Amino acid sequence: AADGSIVAEGIVWAADNGADVISLSLAIPWDAEPLRRAARYCWDRNVVLFSVQANASDGTDDALDCFPAAYPESVAVSGIEKCAAGLKPWTYSARAPYIDIAAPACDLWADWPSNLSVRPSAKPAFGNSFAVPIAAGAAALMLSAMDPGLRAELRAVPGRLVETIRGVLRRTASNAPFGLSTPNDRTGYGMIDIEAAVRAMD
Repeated sequence: AADGSIVAEGIVWAADNGADVISLSLAIPWDAEPLRRAARYCWDRNVVLFSVQANASDGTDDALDCFPAAYPESVAVSGIEKCAAGLKPWTYSARAPYIDIAAPACDLWADWPSNLSVRPSAKPAFGNSFAVPIAAGAAALMLSAMDPGLRAELRAVPGRLVETIRGVLRRTASNAPFGLSTPNDRTGYGMIDIEAAVRAMD
């Protein structure tokens, strides 16, 4: 639905059925009340919602707000890619001031159902949608490494566990590979460092 209600229902269902982390590779370019409520629902229950920053299909590198990534209750993820100099922000990743972290978005192998294409079932793919599950997977590992008592304590306060995960991801990320300030509107606090983030939970 144009108002995001179907997506919002899915988010709430996941939060109600045991999800600790939600990975959402979907964005709409307007603020939708159902999505806003769903993001807040996750926040209140300390379910970590990872959302994608939009792809800028024309490569103009323009700023573009998208939702639910723009909501403060969501962890917003943009993309990076390899280049001759090493790494850089993904060319087609739209700018935004709310981006938290960045993760690989190019040359990632994706499986394609055979009924959708005559191409091989797996092929290189690209898009910020691929960066989001990498970040969400990092959060799942972080939660598994966290002391159960601390985790329960953080979950007792709305948003505190979410902010703890976001804070560690930001603190252990780096913009050094890109020569960018921290934070910035391309990669936020920088490229995710999964090992450092998990070790920070010890």
